[in-house]
Amino acid sequence: MMTEYIVISLINPILILVLGMVMKFYPPNRINKSIGFRTKSSMADHDSWTYAQKTWANHLLTTGLILLLISGLQVYLVWKFFQEQMWYIVFGVLFLQLLTLLIPYLLTKRKVDTFKVREKEAFYKKINEDSKKP
Repeated sequence: MMTEYIVISLINPILILVLGMVMKFYPPNRINKSIGFRTKSSMADHDSWTYAQKTWANHLLTTGLILLLISGLQVYLVWKFFQEQMWYIVFGVLFLQLLTLLIPYLLTKRKVDTFKVREKEAFYKKINEDSKKP
């Protein structure tokens, strides 16, 4: 019974970490509609696509690691102190883990949406600096 609890509690963080590693080491190179971080702004051009895939992978790895640490601590605490309430805690933790998947998505979306704006600002800043040089 405790084994099932451990597997259920740790499966989401492990899957998120695996997905993050796959996206980091084998990102989709071409813009497509089936795999990768796909939003209108990430699919706008190749630079945005590449930036989105790298950012998405980093956010997934960070989120997966944090969730794995929290879930490991939660498994230990349940095993040590709260075995009677084990299944109530499992469903609460699973809900929170799934809800936490929104965090890397929203962070990546915000960064990708502002990617072109920041890139243009850096370009114009460089032009202004170059024009001021004697």
